[in-house]
Amino acid sequence: MKIFAVLLFTSVIFGCASSSKDLTPTYVSPLQYQTYNCEQLAAEEQRLRVRVSELGGRIDDKADRDKLLVATPYTVWFVGGNKEQEAEFSRLSGELNALQQGGILRTCVAPDPVRQ
Repeated sequence: MKIFAVLLFTSVIFGCASSSKDLTPTYVSPLQYQTYNCEQLAAEEQRLRVRVSELGGRIDDKADRDKLLVATPYTVWFVGGNKEQEAEFSRLSGELNALQQGGILRTCVAPDPVRQ
């Protein structure tokens, strides 16, 4: 019984999936976007925002399911994050930050939301 308690505690502390808000963006240099014009920066930013949003939703769903599974004693082996998705989310978030910095460096003006 003690072994089971240790396994359960370990899975709660180390095995649960992270939520997207707890993931740190990976640094990506804005220099890779230096040849992009403002329209290209905006298009790429929009594409990345969609992907980050979709991936963040999946990561958050997994984290919520893990919290529920930990509450039941026989689900220890099903708990755990998807490290590949979390790594991709961090990388894409870093790219999104780099794109935004690239827009600032190019002095791109954000589109007026009223006109769209």
